[in-house]
Amino acid sequence: MKRLSLPKIVPFTIRAWNERSQGREVVPEVVLRVSFDGLGKLADWGFFDPLTARALAVRETADDASRWFKSLSQAPPPIPQRIELDKTLIPGQTTQPDIEQILARWQPDFHCGGGGLAPVVKKMTSDSGSVWDWYVDRPSPLFIPPSYLVVCVDDTGALIVWHFEQTYPGGRK
Repeated sequence: MKRLSLPKIVPFTIRAWNERSQGREVVPEVVLRVSFDGLGKLADWGFFDPLTARALAVRETADDASRWFKSLSQAPPPIPQRIELDKTLIPGQTTQPDIEQILARWQPDFHCGGGGLAPVVKKMTSDSGSVWDWYVDRPSPLFIPPSYLVVCVDDTGALIVWHFEQTYPGGRK
């Protein structure tokens, strides 16, 4: 008797897609890198492109980000808490538990069966401190989580189905 296996669900973080093209153009996510000293206090933070390892500047203003965020009020709930990064990530003051409490509340909520492990934050440690990389949609004054490209494959690795999962607004509270 052949044993049935469930499909494997693999989420890949993405930044955006271009609806104006013939197809959807997948753009890789941006990383919000948060560095801590040996005592667990915030040393520095910024955005970078994981493909080129280059730093990315925030190009939208706080007002632009706020207008975009307010437009979410027309979307179905839940509307996530607004997190202003420059007021949250204060070098020499903010601690690792502070960041866990504020940023770790957001978790993607996939609508694909039993879900799957979603890449949210990657933590690396060394003798001199630690670095946490959060996947985000874009360099912004606000914390804006990424969207996801979700693929389902069978036990032989053959693609069953794929779809885009927009997780903002959303996520578990």
